Amino acid sequence: HRPTEYDAWDAIDLGALLGEVLPWPLHADNDAASAALGEVHLGDGIALPSFFYLLISAGLGGGLAIDRSYVRGADSRGGEIWAMPDPERGDGANVQDTVSLSALYARLEAEGHDVGAPDALLGSSPDRVAVILNWLDDAADALVQPLIAVNCLINPAAILIGGRLPGKLVDGLVERLNARMTGLQLPAVAPVRRAGAADDASAIGAAIIPFLDHILPSESILMQAGR
Repeated sequence: HRPTEYDAWDAIDLGALLGEVLPWPLHADNDAASAALGEVHLGDGIALPSFFYLLISAGLGGGLAIDRSYVRGADSRGGEIWAMPDPERGDGANVQDTVSLSALYARLEAEGHDVGAPDALLGSSPDRVAVILNWLDDAADALVQPLIAVNCLINPAAILIGGRLPGKLVDGLVERLNARMTGLQLPAVAPVRRAGAADDASAIGAAIIPFLDHILPSESILMQAGR
């Protein structure tokens, strides 16, 4: 569901494109990292210094914050939860193939329903609602094993869900995930919650990165400076 014209941006160096006309340092980051940073500074990260962020938009992203610092990993590829296998499907699919707005849109289209904007998912016909509820169940099932790994390897204080998925659907997914994680024999199970800045965390994080560079510099911010 991404316009094919977007592929043109893959080969564009934004630093080279904008560097000569903007007199300021340039920063680039992915949407999940930006969302986690936004949550750290202007969302639930104020009360939860360590959390794992799930960003559900056209795709699925993840981000890890520990002690209010974003953790990127050795190759800046930490949090790539989308690439984990989906054991519920068994067809070589990864989690993103089920848990994403693109996957939900594909199901709606397969059943003959118009997609529309994310907010249009609400207030639907009974048949359309049934497709959405089935997707919520499948999305929760697909996320159980990845969240077991997150809990066992990272032990976050919470798992936060944000992105472009409408709030009521986020709440439905949160409810299903908490129910599925309850009773598992794990050393610790972090509660799943709707992120405080759920809808706008990516934009907030992107906007705050330059300020963090100058006011609260850290390795996780400075390494993303374009020049």
